[in-house]
Amino acid sequence: MTHSLRDLPLFSGSYSDLVQEIQEYVQNSANPPAHLVTLNPEIWVDSVSNPILNTAIHSARWITADGVGIVLGQRLLGITPSPRRTGSDLTPELLKIPSLRFFLMGSTRDVVDAAIKFIQTHYPNAIIAGHRDGFFPLTDLPKIAETLRQCHPDIILVGMGSPRQDVVIAELKKSVSHGVFIGVGGVIDMLAGTVKRSPKWMQTMGIEWLWRLTLQPHRIARLLKTIPRFIRVIWGS
Repeated sequence: MTHSLRDLPLFSGSYSDLVQEIQEYVQNSANPPAHLVTLNPEIWVDSVSNPILNTAIHSARWITADGVGIVLGQRLLGITPSPRRTGSDLTPELLKIPSLRFFLMGSTRDVVDAAIKFIQTHYPNAIIAGHRDGFFPLTDLPKIAETLRQCHPDIILVGMGSPRQDVVIAELKKSVSHGVFIGVGGVIDMLAGTVKRSPKWMQTMGIEWLWRLTLQPHRIARLLKTIPRFIRVIWGS
């Protein structure tokens, strides 16, 4: 099930539909590696001027509306809006599935270790096949790809922020034969407890962005830059 945003097909099913599709995909050994993008306005507008990011997004098997701005953009274009499907909500649903093998990549070594401890405590059936921090030069990608081939994870959670995580995923997909890569932004930090997610009522109202601004005021400058660019992209100018 998909809706569109310009030339991007956005997933419009439920979380259970998405989880089932991912699970069935990784269970078929004939399937090549795939990529899921949780799209927000900043990633979308950046992709207009960044051809590498644009190619990475268009190569994704699934694209979900992460930011409320994406939903708003669809409405402004007269398109039936896609339901928001965030990496923060998708990740726990995947961790509940017994026997899936996970690889965590992103943040600092201490944060990744804390996230793994949280997963082992709260999702004991999840298998952690491997992990590494997100602070490495892109020249290390061949070694990381070799690690992934040895670990053979089903789900690779990449939390580095865009566009870095999307570029990393696009490169690694070329060198492995299995798995679904998911760009999850700050989800690893949330699992570790170093970043607190917004209250449920704010999630329901679609104003998680306001919570993030209160925790990370430096985001305000990024938001002020993104809004006019987002409007220009929406109207195709």
